[in-house]
Amino acid sequence: MELPNHHPSSRMPAAACITAWELTGRNISVVSGGGFRTPYGSFSGKLFFVGTLTEKILRNGRLSSLRVSDPTGVLTFSLPPQNAALIRTADALDIPGFVAVTATVKLRDSAGKTYLELIPDILSPADRKTRDAWLCCVAEEVLVRIAALSPSPERKEFADVLVNALANVRDENPVPVPAPETPAAVTDVQLLAIITELSGKKGAPIADVIARAETLGMNATDTKAALARLMEEGECYTPTTELIKVA
Repeated sequence: MELPNHHPSSRMPAAACITAWELTGRNISVVSGGGFRTPYGSFSGKLFFVGTLTEKILRNGRLSSLRVSDPTGVLTFSLPPQNAALIRTADALDIPGFVAVTATVKLRDSAGKTYLELIPDILSPADRKTRDAWLCCVAEEVLVRIAALSPSPERKEFADVLVNALANVRDENPVPVPAPETPAAVTDVQLLAIITELSGKKGAPIADVIARAETLGMNATDTKAALARLMEEGECYTPTTELIKVA
């Protein structure tokens, strides 16, 4: 899948590649020409996003929105009810599964607050290679933008978020590295096996998974971080806030 052309400074892109972190909980405003602005730059009103579909939300028995995550956070995309073809496409997507979304970005005011609304124009199944290519594309563009900003805690925070996100990119030709002297107490395979073992019909209680990992020498903080990473990678997902299930 070819990523849309974009340029961070001289003109607004046809479709902006932006992480969930930059769009979630940030000070976003409208600019002329139907675009929008975050504290880190101005963009067109179109967004190109690749992530993991984690949830389909129903309203009155009909599919109304999708929650899609990248390694920095989660975005909610509202499905226009009049677009039956798009809803059929969304209904056929796998959970969890990688998905590419081209969406229109809108800001609406309600009760004195501004809300971000993302309305998909195009949905299509994707794969890890496409997600990783998108993430690298975002990183390249972000580095140009934040380099133009004055040093600040916010700029450092954004850079740290980006570095952590890039850790999720899989190198197809990795350079062998020596094995650590002390292996991890619980490997990803073992953690997924624990989830499978403890799973009922709807999944395994997250608290029980953490407790089982602790008996193998992995502390709760590390287990939570590992589970979050496995969800970002599409290996498992949370059908509810208290349960986790292997994909």
